[in-house]
Amino acid sequence: MNLYKDYKLICLLVSSEIKRARLKYEQNFVEKAKNNLKILYKYLNYLQLIKVSIKALKKTAKIFKKKS
Repeated sequence: MNLYKDYKLICLLVSSEIKRARLKYEQNFVEKAKNNLKILYKYLNYLQLIKVSIKALKKTAKIFKKKS
């Protein structure tokens, strides 16, 4: 039973680390995309193929609105 608990703990740690790394990557990506929208559109087209959303983009959607 102890082995099962260790396995579950490691699974939780790995999945949380993957989520954290993905979010960090996407935040860096959004910062780069501010200056070069071509990168953003290329990445969005790629994500449409695999049906995944960009969480960092949802959080920082204000930067892509047109400034008056």
